[in-house]
Amino acid sequence: MVLVFLIAGILLLLSVVIYLLFLSSVKVNITKLHISRQHSQWRLQIESKISIYLLGILKIFQIKVDDQKIKQLYQSGKIDIKKLRAKHPLTMEQIKLMASTPAKVETFHLQGYLGTENAAVSPILSTVINAIVPMLLRNAMGKLSQGKYTCKVETVFFNQNLLNLTLDCIISIKIVHIISTLHQYLKKGGGKNNERTSNRRTYAYSHE
Repeated sequence: MVLVFLIAGILLLLSVVIYLLFLSSVKVNITKLHISRQHSQWRLQIESKISIYLLGILKIFQIKVDDQKIKQLYQSGKIDIKKLRAKHPLTMEQIKLMASTPAKVETFHLQGYLGTENAAVSPILSTVINAIVPMLLRNAMGKLSQGKYTCKVETVFFNQNLLNLTLDCIISIKIVHIISTLHQYLKKGGGKNNERTSNRRTYAYSHE
């Protein structure tokens, strides 16, 4: 009888922990994301923190991610981008699915400058970026606060293609939404891969 109560208590505790995790959220704090391109050379600098907040209040886990760690991980061979792309190609439907994951943007500060070889195109591009970004963020941020949001991309005229952007933002996503999106992503991607494998085998055997 004692063993039964012990097992029931463990199962109850696990259920509570899982339930609390479902109600928790992942917060991505990008303190610096610097993207630049000049003379056909891209440069990326990133400093960020990924944290898990229990019930969105108590921080229980945090990891720091920067461009040096990403570079070391890539050079170690543990992550092969080409193999990942070949094995798990992204479709437009899957990209839309990931982009539709509900997220809350707490702060967003984007600034920088751009230029093109065509002096008439550069101001148009900067105007479009400054107009579109707040439209895309409105659903995630609600009413855009002046203190929590800035977007200022200016134009430079150097008669060459230039891009220099710096982003500072905090994005919060509930774990239950991440799990739901991941489930749908694997379900759709796995189904398509299985179907293609099955078709190839059937076609191959038909020649025997």
